[in-house]
Amino acid sequence: MSETTTSLLRIDAEELAGDLPLVCARTGRHDALPTPVWFARSPSWAWLPLALLLLAAMATTSWAPLASWWMVGAVAVPIVTSRGVTGRVPLSPSVHDRIVALRRRRLGVILAALLLTWVAVGLWLIGSRAGGMLVMALVVGLYLMVVGMFWTGRHIGVRGWPEDDGGATLRDVHPAFVDAVQLRRTGHRP
Repeated sequence: MSETTTSLLRIDAEELAGDLPLVCARTGRHDALPTPVWFARSPSWAWLPLALLLLAAMATTSWAPLASWWMVGAVAVPIVTSRGVTGRVPLSPSVHDRIVALRRRRLGVILAALLLTWVAVGLWLIGSRAGGMLVMALVVGLYLMVVGMFWTGRHIGVRGWPEDDGGATLRDVHPAFVDAVQLRRTGHRP
């Protein structure tokens, strides 16, 4: 069983750009691949439109055409207002493959949700209110799947948050990765 810890590791911008030892940050294996990652943080207020959307959906169903556009905006606002950094963090091939597969599935579900949003608006506009509501229910389900995929993705790879200087703070990294980074930085183990 792999040893894990809740330690934090500060990575500067140069290290995040690809100057990290090839030890998996998640499992500690020495066959890691540099995997593109994005660490982001949205302001708390950015999630308010999504909360209002869910409250309004529980209150009434008479605003379905507006709801589809509000839903797209409610998902887009946290993304647009987020502050983030990109880089490369070494991850083992199995973790790397799981992240790549999850990203592909997530993109497919997002595209399907956007397509179904247009279908729901079209049905609503031609007068098929029941069909529009049914499709909107599917769209809400797909958006919830996307949220679940983002949550799952946080637990597959390495979690962290961006820093103002272009670096990141990594959370829940493997002790072998921490030791390898310290060895590269100082020339000796901590």
